[in-house]
Amino acid sequence: MEAFGEPLRLALRPVYSRLATADELRDAGLGHLTERGIALRSHQLDTWRAVNDPSVDVIFNSAITGDGKSLAGYLPSLLGPAPRHLFATYPTNELLQDQERQFAAYRELLGRSISFAAIWGEKLTDLQSSGDFKSRGAVLLDLLQHNDAVLTNPDIFSLILNYNYDRRKTLIYSDQELPYSLVGGYDLFLLDEFHVFSIPQFVAAVVAVLAIREMNPASRPTFLFSSATPDPTLSAMIARTGLSTLDVAGDYSSEPAEGWALVLHPTELLLHLLPLGGVEEWLAQNVRLLTEHFGLPGPHQALIVVNSVLRARRLAKLLAVALAPAGLSVGEITGLTDRARRAEAWAKDVIVGTSTIDVGVDFQIDLLFFEASTAGDFLQRLGRLARQPWQGTRFQRFTAHALLPGQARWLSERWENEVANRGLANGDAIDRATTLREIVQAVYPQPSAFLPYASRWGSLQAAHVVTHLRKLPTMASVAEPLAGQLAGFLDLKNLDGAIRRYYAVERSARPISDEVVAFRGSSPFQAAIWDVTVNPPSFVTYNLFALLTSAEYVVLSEADFRRALAAQQGSVKADHRWQTEFRYLLGSRRGEPLCLKLTGFAGERGSLRLRVNEELRTQDGFLDRAVVLSGFRVEEPRQSPQIAQVNEVLAREKVVCCARAERPDELALRLRLPPLFSLYPVRDVAGRERTVAFGKEALILDAIGIRLRNRDPDGEPIIL
Repeated sequence: MEAFGEPLRLALRPVYSRLATADELRDAGLGHLTERGIALRSHQLDTWRAVNDPSVDVIFNSAITGDGKSLAGYLPSLLGPAPRHLFATYPTNELLQDQERQFAAYRELLGRSISFAAIWGEKLTDLQSSGDFKSRGAVLLDLLQHNDAVLTNPDIFSLILNYNYDRRKTLIYSDQELPYSLVGGYDLFLLDEFHVFSIPQFVAAVVAVLAIREMNPASRPTFLFSSATPDPTLSAMIARTGLSTLDVAGDYSSEPAEGWALVLHPTELLLHLLPLGGVEEWLAQNVRLLTEHFGLPGPHQALIVVNSVLRARRLAKLLAVALAPAGLSVGEITGLTDRARRAEAWAKDVIVGTSTIDVGVDFQIDLLFFEASTAGDFLQRLGRLARQPWQGTRFQRFTAHALLPGQARWLSERWENEVANRGLANGDAIDRATTLREIVQAVYPQPSAFLPYASRWGSLQAAHVVTHLRKLPTMASVAEPLAGQLAGFLDLKNLDGAIRRYYAVERSARPISDEVVAFRGSSPFQAAIWDVTVNPPSFVTYNLFALLTSAEYVVLSEADFRRALAAQQGSVKADHRWQTEFRYLLGSRRGEPLCLKLTGFAGERGSLRLRVNEELRTQDGFLDRAVVLSGFRVEEPRQSPQIAQVNEVLAREKVVCCARAERPDELALRLRLPPLFSLYPVRDVAGRERTVAFGKEALILDAIGIRLRNRDPDGEPIIL
């Protein structure tokens, strides 16, 4: 493969999934589905059996994308003489809202009238403002107590089970009501697309599983992890708990036959080595690939998935101009896109987005362009294409363009070698469910598993749950056996040392304990954004550091931001969502939150460089350790005349961070960090060049550093 040259082409064969036979369904008590003309895939029936098997605690369903893993998880709550009460979590709100629609459709298909609710933070705020509720927690409690199924995100799930939903203690209900309503009211827990997470979230999931089992042993709840690209680390961690597990996978073929259902259509896959200018330069030179495709007979819709929000924004603007003469519309779905504009984007001819839309969302496209940094990214994003529709448009052909970065020529060489090693030539047909998966997993390096995090910081999360249970009269008897189970899972003699460290951190370094307990960690650099580069302007929150390398902006006072918001959306007092958002923005704890008016985007201006008003030396504990520091400032880029105002707010913020002596590229290579692991060059007050990570990633660096020094991650003291 050469930049702007001939791509590597592969013809992906179709994928068929084996259907459960009428006899199999009848033996499982589901014969009535056959009478109604409803067919189940073999893995859906296997999941049904496993959920109803009292000897199975945890199920891993790894059926390929598009093969109905969601329905497999829903069936036990929609069928049977004693339907399960379902609590399901999804990693993105976009996927959550998609599954809200699908669950309603499945409920209608199967003739069930069970009550269900889909909930996320913004919706809770809307329900609070429109109902007789004094807090979002009160809304959540009401929904848990009055529904047979609840669909939400893992952040809310984790906050409930960590007795952490409202750490400001403005609760109008007792500490234990939310966890009790969850544990006592639900007996099937579905954790979907868990491959997008890593060790910190895996630890949180295992702690939750053990806590739920111990808090309500009589109900014997079942846990279902569903992912087309599962991480074996999670299954290995759960195996250490002693819980019984079962793996469920689909049965696939590339040939049509009676009793087999089409899952994925034949697809042409083209792999391109990009020029050094990247995706934007390549697509600008290859707009014809879009116009020619849309010139073919039949309906069409295209999706472009890239790794950077700002790249997606620039691409959307570039393509809107380039495709206008052909009459093609362009939509954008990223973290900078507000809810109304996201809804509009789904109807556009070409959708440009990021990981916001590539995880599990069920939509119909026939043309795909995508970047991928890992094997999981590649398979998931490719899985958005060529799905057999259970409703909606039918396309005539499917084409995918995988875009490989020009800076990573080795990646294209690996592709060519892996294809050649299997006796395949350019243009050959290959099996998608097995051969392609094997090639992709061989091509992309496996990032570090971050196992030291579990004993260093996972033990503090376990200590957090146990200490809260000890304080509750109705749960005190649960605390000690759970502590023993968690210690065994973490390979510790007991949790005593972890509990002592937890109390010390709670007293002296609360931001660290908050970071440990939060499922995905905090977002310390979130700013309020008034984006006037779109029409009508939008109001969102977004990460400051992600914007600074190419955004053009004006710093606003909070009052000016509120006035602009009120002018477009009505009174801010009535907008409860923003009243909540302002409390968690950069600068809000020690003054006004940082508010920016986004006026434009330039090309990338280089990497972000920081400086800090501290000496980052080993002797004082500020190097190689997770600490809480303030005094950070942006050193580069400095094109904006208002960077000084940004730095004034930034320098006040106390953040969890970990600095190391290596350069970012050296550190990423040495520790085999994932491509999107955020590392920033930083210069300390003495002029030393260091690398720094923040939030949950700082805790990971801390844990790895201790292991590299051959120290015990659990016994090593925390420098406060």
